[in-house]
Amino acid sequence: MSEGPLLDIRGMTVSFRQQRSLTDVVRGAAPRAVQAVQNISLSLERGETLGLVGESGCGKTTLGRAILRLVDYQKGEVFYRGAAVGPLQGNALLSFRRSAQIVFQDPYASLNPRLTVGETLSEVLKVHGLCAPEQRMERVLALLETVGLSQDFVHRKPRQLSGGQCQRVGIARALAVEPEVIIADESVSALDVSIQAQILNLLIDLKEQRNLAMIFISHDLSVVRHVCASLAVMYLGRIVEYGPTEEVFANPRHPYTQALLSARPTMDGSSIRDGSLLAGEPPSPLSLPPGCAFHPRCAKAMSECRTVVPERRGVGTSHDCACLLYP
Repeated sequence: MSEGPLLDIRGMTVSFRQQRSLTDVVRGAAPRAVQAVQNISLSLERGETLGLVGESGCGKTTLGRAILRLVDYQKGEVFYRGAAVGPLQGNALLSFRRSAQIVFQDPYASLNPRLTVGETLSEVLKVHGLCAPEQRMERVLALLETVGLSQDFVHRKPRQLSGGQCQRVGIARALAVEPEVIIADESVSALDVSIQAQILNLLIDLKEQRNLAMIFISHDLSVVRHVCASLAVMYLGRIVEYGPTEEVFANPRHPYTQALLSARPTMDGSSIRDGSLLAGEPPSPLSLPPGCAFHPRCAKAMSECRTVVPERRGVGTSHDCACLLYP
């Protein structure tokens, strides 16, 4: 049995070069880098569900894909069961991707429109060599039953399915390789509210039945509170607050977390709570402000916030925050 967390992300940084315009080329301007993920460290225990929240464009999806090496990271490392993922190649990388799977946001775009549901699931089993050819159909039918779909769906193509049904197929595809980690990337945001509840309950049930570890990426705080035991709040590529979900909701420390929670709807949906704590739009990741990236929007900003990048510090049991208000 391995020691330490199942998944350990240490100091991850991901940047992308911006494609230059014709004007930039004529002027000889150097390409600029977009800092999508900056020095992020997180860990995930077996059976734990971690919520990752923040505004659109803050780097949540990039972080999730970098963990699986679907995009490259320039600094830091990912460790799975104590072994570094970055150096993995060939069969070793394939083996890691069996252990860690992703469920994508768009249930239609994530499936090959030319393949039937049965062919989609069979292909996964074939690529990973999980069972003999004559056993694949039996395995496919079992997977469909697991995600609440009947055998009739074997011969259907994505265009014949609803969004919720497509997402169930996506979940079945992820489960086909019997992973230990699932990254759910905004996996219910494209669905109707009633269907969202069905998919969320399915994910919760599967997590409990299989003791899965899960990173649940979302911008919907109510969904994350329902699903996740721990919560990481992300702003412009950095984790600004992390802790047990209920503790973060009850006692948010970072001004950005406080602003997100203040802007969410009330329980009865009749009114919106004070959203004045979150003014303006996030700065461009191409031109991040010095110091704390949140200071241009922060009602509690001090002079030091304009020059000092805050580090995450403990503000309670298993609760930390990257803010100069907590030295």
